[in-house]
Amino acid sequence: MELIEQFRHLPNKIINNIISYTDTIVYRNGKYIDRLKKNCERDILIKRIPRPIYLVEEHKALLRLMNCDLIGYFIKYDTRSNYNTVNIRLFYRENDGIDKYFDIKTNNTYAFDAINGWTKI
Repeated sequence: MELIEQFRHLPNKIINNIISYTDTIVYRNGKYIDRLKKNCERDILIKRIPRPIYLVEEHKALLRLMNCDLIGYFIKYDTRSNYNTVNIRLFYRENDGIDKYFDIKTNNTYAFDAINGWTKI
């Protein structure tokens, strides 16, 4: 208890630097909140959820889905035109010793048609 009382008067900048070295507490939006530990089962599950790599515009999104064998798909959704399109590319992640790159094996584009199905373009 004595130790906490001594550190209570430290500036926020120093406290935030000390906290940045821990994995249990983070300072966000003016509050100190608990953080999931890196080896926590919940954190592992959250990291498996595919997230958009980037949103080009509000009408486009790109997803990358990859398994443990470094085989996966790039999926690009585009809803800005009169019809929705999706571009699906199968890739293998390769490593030539210097760089890592994606070797695209297939590249297909589909449009959502009037009968609620996907038609290959």
